[in-house]
Amino acid sequence: MSEIAMKTRAVILLVMILILAVGALWIVYKQPGAPADMLLPFESTEEIREVQDVRTSLLGLWQSNGDVQFTREFTANGAIIDTYGGPEHAEVSGTWEVFTAEDTSFTAPFPLQSGDTYIRVVIDGGGYHYRVDSVSATSLELVYMDRGGVLSFTKVR
Repeated sequence: MSEIAMKTRAVILLVMILILAVGALWIVYKQPGAPADMLLPFESTEEIREVQDVRTSLLGLWQSNGDVQFTREFTANGAIIDTYGGPEHAEVSGTWEVFTAEDTSFTAPFPLQSGDTYIRVVIDGGGYHYRVDSVSATSLELVYMDRGGVLSFTKVR
């Protein structure tokens, strides 16, 4: 058997394996009732990160993983309450809203990425912007867009 024929067979075999693998992934991940977090890697996550879903997931009291004395509460009426429970208890409040790059009613002082979800917090006249890196029933991770840094929280209630 010639070297060209062997290479041709190897290429055909590789293509068949790839087709079978993609077909298997399609069958497994596209079953009715498959969890939304089982998306194929090349699919958009917009379905999961819809603004309303993120907004609903944020509601509640979150405790900072970096400083357990700091909590942030997102309320259904759009109010946010930041509390620092140190020796001199401090509390500030403001408003919050969720937006995406596709929402033309929002502007931000940084470039917005399509498919990402952001939060604008206004406290004492100052605006703070975060990208929602992840949010689940028990954990929240925000990227502070104005100066960088990651804030991680655990849901308290």
